[in-house]
Amino acid sequence: MKNSVLVLGYKGNMGREAVRAIEQHPDLNYVGGYHHGDDLNTLIQTLKPTIGLDLTGPDAVFSHANTLIEAGI
Repeated sequence: MKNSVLVLGYKGNMGREAVRAIEQHPDLNYVGGYHHGDDLNTLIQTLKPTIGLDLTGPDAVFSHANTLIEAGI
């Protein structure tokens, strides 16, 4: 079973590279990306990721991590 990955900061340089790598990995499935201004809770409920990869800035990562943890990710 593949793990589904939500990439936070997918529009940045590291995010784009992460998406490419995820799409090439046989055990991972890229389900979508989060960008500043998106509703993270809605994305989590809609996309149902099993992994959240946060490549945003230090000002947002703590909040994102809490949201992911609260969602069981």
